[in-house]
Amino acid sequence: MKSSAGMILVIIGIAILAMPAPAHDFESQNRSVELLSDAAHNLFVSLTEEQRNVAAFPMGDPEWTNIRLAPFGVKGLRFKAMTPGQIALVHTIINAGFSASGYHKIGSIIALEEYNDELLGRAGRDDNAHGVHNYSIALFGTPSSEGTWAFRLHGHHLYLSLGVADGKIVSTGPTFFGGQPHEVTEGPRKGWHVLRAEENVGRDLFLSLDEQQKEKAVIPGEMPRDVFSGNNADIHDLKSDHGVAFSEMNSKQQDMMRAIVMEHVYHVPKDLAYARIDKVERGGWDDIRFSWMGSTEKFERMYYRVQGPEFMIEYCVTSNGENHIHTVWREFDGDFGRDILKDHLQSSPH
Repeated sequence: MKSSAGMILVIIGIAILAMPAPAHDFESQNRSVELLSDAAHNLFVSLTEEQRNVAAFPMGDPEWTNIRLAPFGVKGLRFKAMTPGQIALVHTIINAGFSASGYHKIGSIIALEEYNDELLGRAGRDDNAHGVHNYSIALFGTPSSEGTWAFRLHGHHLYLSLGVADGKIVSTGPTFFGGQPHEVTEGPRKGWHVLRAEENVGRDLFLSLDEQQKEKAVIPGEMPRDVFSGNNADIHDLKSDHGVAFSEMNSKQQDMMRAIVMEHVYHVPKDLAYARIDKVERGGWDDIRFSWMGSTEKFERMYYRVQGPEFMIEYCVTSNGENHIHTVWREFDGDFGRDILKDHLQSSPH
């Protein structure tokens, strides 16, 4: 039987896909880059010289494409070295760069990290990894509405990357969301369930497949410890023709596939989501594939991948616990805005 959350998301996906393809709204795009740039500029000018020495990097610095899913190994200015007002300014950047639903998930993940510290007795202790106070920000270049720059936020179960080139938002990823406990099952916070839609629709889609489709979808071998993309900035070697294709699915299965993709597409505001939709449409829906590993039972290890020619979504219940999940949106050429920002750096003096 389908979960109610999964059914709701399928209905949403159907409604979204039934709408005519939107024309690019350059006025909204200009408004988004203005809001994002103003927010980042306000944070930048609020930093002391000492803070800037830690937070600010030139465009093209190797740190720019340093992605870490675990809270280790990245540079930047940690929240514990910032004022409450500066942390509030970080939230204005996130609010400008992500949609209401995306910001809701981000806020929920941050709240869950605080709860996890309480649950595991880490509150008041500093292990330089867990806890919101160990979240960090990095700014690449100087934020302005007509300039070229990038912003990154990194923390336990959260990695956000936004890039602007010549006054246009050109990158909204990689995006990494996670949660532990993914679903709170006891205590005063019982019922919290971060990223429930991603879990439920992925499982529902696999359960809907017939035996021939499942044979194509299942990835042979042992479950991975985590998402295959891991800490890799370049994921081209993960492209695969394995999985059951969208073109091989019935209409209900295709609606579920659309719902999974659109759940990730609309983490960012509608005008920025158009760029993600372009990547999906450019590669074509028929060539998007769904793959699966693991159990179909709740609170047991599972993994799925939705891969198109230009993007990849991964969802994994990690080896660190059956109530511990990671999920990512990655783009084979668009991550970090490398395909555009690299050309800009090569053609412009810095």
